[in-house]
Amino acid sequence: MKPIKLTTRTANNEEEVIVQEALLVLKWGGELTHAGIQQAENLGKTFRVSIYPSSKGMGLLRLHSTYRHDLKCYSSDEGRCMMTAASFLKGLLDLEGELPPILNSMVISNSESQELLDHSEEGSSELKTVKHQLNILLNSDGQLSDIYKKLVGEAPTEYVAKCIDAIGNPLKLLAKVYALISDYTIGLKNMLSNSEQTESYLIFKYPHPMPTSKRIFELNKLTRSEERQKKILDMKEEDKELIYGCGKESLVLIFKRWKKLEKDFYSRKSNKYDISKIPDVNDGIRYDALHNSYLLNETMTSLCKNIGLLNEFVTPLEFGFTIIQKVSSGVKVPSVYYARSVENSSKNSDAICFGHWKVLHKLQP
Repeated sequence: MKPIKLTTRTANNEEEVIVQEALLVLKWGGELTHAGIQQAENLGKTFRVSIYPSSKGMGLLRLHSTYRHDLKCYSSDEGRCMMTAASFLKGLLDLEGELPPILNSMVISNSESQELLDHSEEGSSELKTVKHQLNILLNSDGQLSDIYKKLVGEAPTEYVAKCIDAIGNPLKLLAKVYALISDYTIGLKNMLSNSEQTESYLIFKYPHPMPTSKRIFELNKLTRSEERQKKILDMKEEDKELIYGCGKESLVLIFKRWKKLEKDFYSRKSNKYDISKIPDVNDGIRYDALHNSYLLNETMTSLCKNIGLLNEFVTPLEFGFTIIQKVSSGVKVPSVYYARSVENSSKNSDAICFGHWKVLHKLQP
């Protein structure tokens, strides 16, 4: 809770501060989708093979049955992060069964782990400076290449230079993206306004990967939402069960999600765009394209393309514009975690003293 408006009053010769308005933030971190679970598990398998290679394909698996209960994974207290950690461990250790037992026995989420994973204060201040510069860059009316050169003073990397050329005038592109978000939100509202079809929209969701039903396959070939809705009403009940997707998100929730993004993306009062919302818009529209494909239309396609241009520019620069800035942020942001890692590594004093760093990842030094 954060106080917004304060007043003072004097009583018994003492000044008292009174909170008139306060901001209460209730945050839900989201859920891990079936696609995210599979990606995290595949990453665990890849990590195991890369770090602990073995000609017979065993590697780490030869030891994990003995040391599995000693292996711990730190995670923040966000549900999606904890599930990602459990999925990663499942792939890393080639475990079987459901994720909850793995989560309960091997994933640590407490105040100590949160302290290790949070940004340090020194690192956070540098990130705020970079974000402020990004905000100035993208809220400027003119060619981004000229603005970048004046503000940063160094030539961008080849990748960033391509992004700059593709964006052109950032303010005009932001205005176009905002207009597309508004159009997309209006389209969702129009779908909800038809009370006769609302119920069918609420039950329709993108199917899980590779459904076995031939009728679901035929449904996926339809691109117009009206045709897809008509098709689903004619389906058998067992086919409808396959249609429920990630989180069973209703059209009402989708509309509210985009209405909030529309409100947060642009401030009419300050006439500024909030560039911190660019990744949120990019993630949101790509999520809908994957998991709510019945919403597919020209507005979604155009929004995917244009917000993608901005996201590809912003994401690589969030930790700094130059190599020096990136290295400085990279050292300071995880400083608490780095200090703990050095402390733990010092226990292997023989390997460190003699400089045999390679043995730290070998099963038989």
